[in-house]
Amino acid sequence: SPEELARAVVSAQDIVVLTRLPNELPVVGGSITAELQTPLAHVNLAARARGTPNLALRDADRDPRVAPLLGRLVRFEVTGAAFTLAETTEEEAEAYWASQAREPFTPASDDEDHGLPSFEEVDFADARFCGVKAANLAELRQLLGDEAPAGFVVPFFAYDQHMESGTVTAALCEAARGDCAEEGRDDALCAGASERCSAAAAAGESLYAYAARLLADEQVGRDTPLREACLDSLVYLVRHAPVDEAFAAALDARVAELFGTAQVRLRSSTNAEDLPSFSGAGLYESVSAVATGEDRASAEIRKVWASVWAFKAFEERRLWSIEHLAVRMGVAVNPAIDDEAANGVLITQNIVNPGVVGMYANVQLGEVSVTNPEGGALPEVFSILPAPGGGVQVTRQRFSSLSPEAPLLTDAEVSRLHAAAARVQAHFAPLYGLDATLLTLDLEFKFHGPERALLIKQARPYATRAASSAE
Repeated sequence: SPEELARAVVSAQDIVVLTRLPNELPVVGGSITAELQTPLAHVNLAARARGTPNLALRDADRDPRVAPLLGRLVRFEVTGAAFTLAETTEEEAEAYWASQAREPFTPASDDEDHGLPSFEEVDFADARFCGVKAANLAELRQLLGDEAPAGFVVPFFAYDQHMESGTVTAALCEAARGDCAEEGRDDALCAGASERCSAAAAAGESLYAYAARLLADEQVGRDTPLREACLDSLVYLVRHAPVDEAFAAALDARVAELFGTAQVRLRSSTNAEDLPSFSGAGLYESVSAVATGEDRASAEIRKVWASVWAFKAFEERRLWSIEHLAVRMGVAVNPAIDDEAANGVLITQNIVNPGVVGMYANVQLGEVSVTNPEGGALPEVFSILPAPGGGVQVTRQRFSSLSPEAPLLTDAEVSRLHAAAARVQAHFAPLYGLDATLLTLDLEFKFHGPERALLIKQARPYATRAASSAE
């Protein structure tokens, strides 16, 4: 079940059979869900981006083709029309896993101090110091005005400074061990993580040096549960190490200057996500904050920084052979929106019928997630196609399960969404060096407030790699 998956420690050598769609799919070798998926369900997006086989099969855990093989070493293959699942040998599995090794990738970064520039002062090329998500948000703001969020950027410099100047201490290690036990891990795992943390504290190591220590530890590399426990200790340290006082004061003052007492979102933006070849969607944490008090931005931003070392993010990068110590975390800061009438995801090409010009969208009521729904809520699904007499027409495949009798968006709102998406497509295509007909973007949007204003909140390349097989 999704609840069991949230507690499990799984890896790229596991194929999971899921009774329901989970909010997030960790790195696994393949997935079989007993619940049907939409093309934009998180399970499907993650599998597509990773190139791992993914199958929706009613009553999968009881299916005679699946049930007898639970707990066995298997070969799993999915094509557009069929699947095969059969027992395999350890030799064949080892050969397959070795064949999946990717070329190492070291993401580049500019770690210089660029201040805290507003979205109006940042452009696409500045992803080198703040990440693609933040840079693309800035481009959206300059292109769309109020149809995109206002905000500012926290460059990689602040994360780099925190990791370089933050020191591992005995007190932090002791607190991290207590946190490990409270989260229900086996005592032997917590002891193993604490032993490594204490050694780093005795050596007076920085947070970066402690991360390097874990990466060089062969036992940590081989033992998945131990690796998860050690990474959890590092996450704890990054989240609780003191923030540079000058930076903290500047950040909180910037939030107060632009947003007053209003709540803001601190949105993760690394140099290893939203890339044409690697999405990394959902890997890192974004949080809410304000200018002052216990939830001030300078305290909460550590949660975003720490998510670089979260187990799920680490394992994803491990799968893709991304150099962990080269990853940098920038942050995009924009107002929090809590009055959503509808939210959704739009793909700027017709992925349902690639031979027909158009766009594809999933939309859901209020703040209910489209890609990670809770309680089995299904989104409204529609395509936006050219109309014979000009303009566009809406072809709905399904209404939302939360609004089964009526569409969530009017035709006028769909036209407004399409017009904004077309502008974004035309603007970003030359930035990515592509013709607009060849670029496929993944846009997150919402209609909010009593006037149901449109807001495009994110633009990133859409992962199109297809899944194949796994052992």
